[in-house]
Amino acid sequence: MRTAGRTVLFFPWSHGVGFGYVGRSLTIAKELATHGVRCLFACDTKEGHVRREGFALADPADEYATAVPDMGSRQGAYIAIDGLDTVYAMSRYYHAERIRRELEANLRLIRSVQPDLVVVDLSPTGAMAARITQVPLVSVGDSDYFRDEDLCWMPPVQHERVRRPYPSCLPAFTEVLAEHGLPAITHVSDLLWGDLTLIASVELLEKSQPPIRSRGPMSLVGPIEWEAVDDEGSSDARLEEFGEPGRRLYISLGHGGKYTVDQLGTLVEGATSAGWSCLVGAGFRPPDGLSVAESARVRSVPFVGLDRPLGWADAVVHHGGYTTVFATLRHRKPAVVIPFMSEQEANAAHFVESTGAGFLLRKLTLGTGREYLTFAHRYRPASTDPTVTPHDLRLALDEVGERGAFTPPTEVAASIDDARAQRDLTTDIGTAGNW
Repeated sequence: MRTAGRTVLFFPWSHGVGFGYVGRSLTIAKELATHGVRCLFACDTKEGHVRREGFALADPADEYATAVPDMGSRQGAYIAIDGLDTVYAMSRYYHAERIRRELEANLRLIRSVQPDLVVVDLSPTGAMAARITQVPLVSVGDSDYFRDEDLCWMPPVQHERVRRPYPSCLPAFTEVLAEHGLPAITHVSDLLWGDLTLIASVELLEKSQPPIRSRGPMSLVGPIEWEAVDDEGSSDARLEEFGEPGRRLYISLGHGGKYTVDQLGTLVEGATSAGWSCLVGAGFRPPDGLSVAESARVRSVPFVGLDRPLGWADAVVHHGGYTTVFATLRHRKPAVVIPFMSEQEANAAHFVESTGAGFLLRKLTLGTGREYLTFAHRYRPASTDPTVTPHDLRLALDEVGERGAFTPPTEVAASIDDARAQRDLTTDIGTAGNW
């Protein structure tokens, strides 16, 4: 297989509120680059993570060259999303003209770069552009990207009433596909299937769910985690000699764009009052006004990936992000999960609670009348308020610390480690591209 001199163009999702899409693409790009592959990106984060990792944008002046993962007025709120169609609808893909505009920009990039292969992570128009130009396509993502069961992102509440008030994107995508002579689809997830589809999961953890409907070659390759460049070079030093073994807690609520200052402060207060030492991962985009007051029991670290903090911690409080869930399982650390989205809650239900690796501090449930969504709290009565209190977290950490019953099973961690050790992303991608 000849990889030197090949060019791969990455289209990570540029409209979501998380970071996993860009981080996963960076991890793949770094592996390909070691084999002489030239890797270009269609978009970057506002903070410039792609460029900081040494990769270039295909066109920095492109309208879609900067991802827009801001929560806006929804920051700190719980967002109920029933499935991929709603994710795309929240980005207005139910308008055919919206699809055409982004698709034309993606087509311009491909025709300018002339890549040997395209990699997409949740980007529907990037996948469409690759098919139109007949460039080999590899699609990568969370397992739920490729599911087409009804309400599959909200398994705790399987009820028609939870649907968000958006029209389906299927008619608009079908219209634009037909304009380019591409076949119709029956579900928006059909857009994401490539010449090869890489699912960042393992068979053992997918057994509790219905089989994914195959629409082409597919491989479960395990989680694809991104370890950031540590510009400050301080993270390891921050962990040395900090915290009493057995009472060390890592708090991570993702890249920082979902939570509020008060929400993080509540968790730190609850943990320290329960006698735990807290390492706070505030993310690379913390909310305005955040200042972590450090003390003998509180330290903060920049966003440098998950291996170092999880290696230090005895337990973890996190938001249920897909990559964080898998990394915590791999490190065999018990988790208390506080989701900000129904997809994150589904991650915790499928991969954390089902394996005995931890629990959700509150769960979405079906209410009555106008208050159709309520939250079942672990330690107090259900209510429409998703707020977590310091007392809630103290009780959760007492349960984790005293019972010791929530360590992820050895076989789960081993299956993840095996998948990571055995995969060869360069060979998989090169084979898909007929290199």
